[in-house]
Amino acid sequence: MNRAETERYEKLEASKDKQFWDIFGPEHLGSSEIYDFLADFMVRKVAGSRTLMETTGRVMYKLVKWLHEKGYTPDKEYEEAAENVKELKTDLPLVGEVTDLIYDYVERHPVEIQYTSDLDVYFEIVKIEPGKLVGSVVVSEEISSKCKVGWTVFLGVAKTGKVWRILESGNMYP
Repeated sequence: MNRAETERYEKLEASKDKQFWDIFGPEHLGSSEIYDFLADFMVRKVAGSRTLMETTGRVMYKLVKWLHEKGYTPDKEYEEAAENVKELKTDLPLVGEVTDLIYDYVERHPVEIQYTSDLDVYFEIVKIEPGKLVGSVVVSEEISSKCKVGWTVFLGVAKTGKVWRILESGNMYP
């Protein structure tokens, strides 16, 4: 959206309790909106089952194709959106599963020893080793085997010796 459209949306949304689609049509649904919906909204707000995430990926792929066929999406935008959906429809079910696995892991492995420092931070996974993420955050080998470099995860961690242990976990994002 350009600046004028953004201002129009903010004014109408605030004053008349209108949603985005009450104000704009399908021509405003581009690759960035589709990516944000899948990678952020579906993970953070919906946090649905594996089946729901798989279904959402398939439906979004069909929507992207339909938008292109009807002329709402130019070729380049379509190609980008289709590639994003293709990648995310594989990752979405897995990030939900890994989020649950990390939560369960934290519950079964509480940090009960003294720690020297702690952080609450979003980590981009840049390195994965068996039983470790980001080089020094201890997890189960099952968790590390399902993660992908480039994903982001919110963790509260504590340093115990040379490793970081998870105190609390948030969502995993593709």
